[in-house]
Amino acid sequence: MLLVVEGLNVFYGEAVHALRDVSFEVQAGEILSIIGSNGAGKSTLMWTLIGLLKPVSGKIIFDGKPYYPAPHKMVAEGMALVPERRRLFPNLTVQENLSLGSFLRHDRAGIASDEEYVFSLFPILKERRKQFAGTLSGGQQQMVAIGRGLMSRPKLLLLDEPSLGLSPLLTNQVFESVVEIANKGTTILLVEQSALKSLKISQRAYVLEVGKIIRTGTGDELLHDPSVQAAYLGVKKNLGASMATADMKP
Repeated sequence: MLLVVEGLNVFYGEAVHALRDVSFEVQAGEILSIIGSNGAGKSTLMWTLIGLLKPVSGKIIFDGKPYYPAPHKMVAEGMALVPERRRLFPNLTVQENLSLGSFLRHDRAGIASDEEYVFSLFPILKERRKQFAGTLSGGQQQMVAIGRGLMSRPKLLLLDEPSLGLSPLLTNQVFESVVEIANKGTTILLVEQSALKSLKISQRAYVLEVGKIIRTGTGDELLHDPSVQAAYLGVKKNLGASMATADMKP
């Protein structure tokens, strides 16, 4: 296992128990999704994994090593976060934002090669590499954020709500790029409110509800789970399987 999380508990202050005994595993090479409604604790989980939040209890093992509770140490170990709402530096160019993703690296040839890889994934970014990130469309900014994460050459890429605020067309493009990144060998942990699209591309998935993991299975199993369909896919429980399948078509 690339990532093992056992009994994770995270609080905000003393009153808000944001994650409750969360346990899950991520296998090397897979796309694993964690789905849940707004406020379920998905972003809290991502911030904890990357070291922005400290758990009160629980165990995190990454690539066979103990957890290092600081973002720069986690990046050095091979984990990168593409945060919700992108959080780019708007007054820096596309190329400068990408360069920040490689700030711990010193292999110039490798950095240049990875930059070209990002441009091959998102050709529009090469055209706009000298443009300030703050002037890009939301979809283009999301491409920069994903590219910045890839520039650290991560073993595990954490994607926090990559489709947030995007049109259906751009959402499809982003999800296609996620599959391509995984096919190139980068393990993906994806948290999303768009359960349909995330489950379709995931080998396995977990359902997070009010800070607790309540269900797990393959992506296909959860796509056809009546409870998941009713809660996250907009499919009524009393509809037949044929209608549910029709509703889930893109």
